[in-house]
Amino acid sequence: MAEIHIPAQERDPHKSTGRALRRAGMVPGVYYNRNGEIRCLQFETKVLDHLLRKEVGLLHVDVNNESLDCIIREVQRHPVRRDIIHIDLMGIIKGQKIRVHVPFHYLGTAAGIKEGGALEIVLRDVEVECEPTNLPTHFDVDVSHLKMNDGIRLSDLRFESVTLLGDMQMTIVHVVPPRQVAEAETPSAAAAAPEPEVIRERKAESEDEEEKKK
Repeated sequence: MAEIHIPAQERDPHKSTGRALRRAGMVPGVYYNRNGEIRCLQFETKVLDHLLRKEVGLLHVDVNNESLDCIIREVQRHPVRRDIIHIDLMGIIKGQKIRVHVPFHYLGTAAGIKEGGALEIVLRDVEVECEPTNLPTHFDVDVSHLKMNDGIRLSDLRFESVTLLGDMQMTIVHVVPPRQVAEAETPSAAAAAPEPEVIRERKAESEDEEEKKK
């Protein structure tokens, strides 16, 4: 588990808007815990952006000569530029377990791929319950032994110091056969196209009949 320190400053939400902070190179954030404590913070954009390029477990926020132990709960980004516009931090209280989502890292090349199959990932993360100090940044899952139609369920996984939550019979990854795409038979254009009506011949026949009547 990666434990990282990051500096922060207290901010007054009534004196500065998020837009003004971002123009000044800062990102607004909020820290809260289960005891009801809420603190408004601000971080340097460059420092926070560098932090989020890593996998972070337990985070120590250094503010006003104290360190707040927390985890990243949510990061809000601009929908187009992907700039960080806000961050939520959940405080850790000693002795209390937490529930968070931890990503899977799938390792190796499945044996079934050599048979023409494809590796289909069903779950990319899983919710866990654990002590904050045991929080993993990710779970490694080896898929190299999977043959055609083989899969891995949550119940197949064993990780120390954490409890996996959810449907334990759920398949998280499996090897599926190649899809068979049937070619639909299409009728020929010649058979489908109607024959054009011969207008000139009919017109000529009508003129001959008129001549006979005369």
